Amino acid sequence: MGKNNYQGALQKPVGSGFNAASSTSEVIKGIDLTGKFAIATGGNTGIGL
Repeated sequence: MGKNNYQGALQKPVGSGFNAASSTSEVIKGIDLTGKFAIATGGNTGIGL
């Protein structure tokens, strides 16, 4: 059976310097989001919930 991406089997870190403990304020610091929209999908679990 081949690998799948469940439990992050195929995911690799992107080296952003942020982690699960990073706050929204830290991530968007210095970024102007004026006039931008955000769409959260997957409304029954994860960030969409």
